[in-house]
Amino acid sequence: MSLAEQYFPPLSRYNRTHEGMPVNEVEAWLDQFPQKRAENKPNGGLIRSVADTSRLDLREMSPKERKVAIAKAQREHRQALKNLANQEKQDAKEIAKQLAAWRKGSKAKRRNSEFQNEKTQEFLDELKRSGFYEVANFGMSKPYLQKIVRDIRAAGYQVDPVRKSGVIIKYKLIK
Repeated sequence: MSLAEQYFPPLSRYNRTHEGMPVNEVEAWLDQFPQKRAENKPNGGLIRSVADTSRLDLREMSPKERKVAIAKAQREHRQALKNLANQEKQDAKEIAKQLAAWRKGSKAKRRNSEFQNEKTQEFLDELKRSGFYEVANFGMSKPYLQKIVRDIRAAGYQVDPVRKSGVIIKYKLIK
């Protein structure tokens, strides 16, 4: 038995596509909405749900003046909540507009390649280029290859297996 420490590579089931955004682009997008960042909000983004009248007790006031000051604080608070709601609506519109643009761009990218899965697209490109695909060239599991063939058939292509002694050795594209 070896005394070398075992190495376990990180396993990620996340589909790695090249459609991500660089961090500086994400930061530039977020900088368009500085009011939505928690670090730019007073009290770390925690908004009190009632008007702050706690400081009114520190001043010398008559009961009538206190009532007027509390009413003023509550009016200001309601107005601030309305302003926040309006700002949220405007931000939601801007975000929805940008998401629609991103989705449209993403769909345009997908039209260039028929399949989102990179391996499926490579398999189909090889089939179109040479007319067949050697199973021996596929470096992953056979069930995964079968799934790829099913996906390609579901997209409307006719792919037939070529067998030798009952074992599939290649797939052939029928036009």
